[in-house]
Amino acid sequence: MQVGDLREHPVTLVSIPWNLLTVPISPFVQRVWIAMEAKGLQYQYIEVDPYKKPQALLDVNPRGLVPGIRHGDWGCGESTVLMEYVRAILLLSMTTF
Repeated sequence: MQVGDLREHPVTLVSIPWNLLTVPISPFVQRVWIAMEAKGLQYQYIEVDPYKKPQALLDVNPRGLVPGIRHGDWGCGESTVLMEYVRAILLLSMTTF
């Protein structure tokens, strides 16, 4: 799913499972985590070992850096993009009610 495709499925976007792949000490993780908490999103918080990167993390960020989000079939590992994506999803879902 591309950010431009979000308008096609606004009602179900928030209900798609969210997985946040993290290393807790990262300030980049913390800002995405705070944004998700502030927006009230339901998500699975998954801590990863930074020295033994799991395939789930490599699937969203081939460099193996955190944070990473998997939202349905969309994934990304850049915190600035993730924050914009979270904002866009919530704005679109709110406009349908």
